[in-house]
Amino acid sequence: MATGDLEWLSEQIEFKMERMRAKTERERAMLQRSFELLAKAKELLREPAPQVWPSRQPQK
Repeated sequence: MATGDLEWLSEQIEFKMERMRAKTERERAMLQRSFELLAKAKELLREPAPQVWPSRQPQK
């Protein structure tokens, strides 16, 4: 292989590695956000639900 070919190949490998690192970081950030949102949802589910509709009184 010529020196130019090796440089080109080296650049291509670096570009690929950079894209892989960016993808991994993006996935890690998305997973972290998902965990945080799940934790918030669990907290909300632990709270008692507000009564929206008045309860029906038995008819006499």
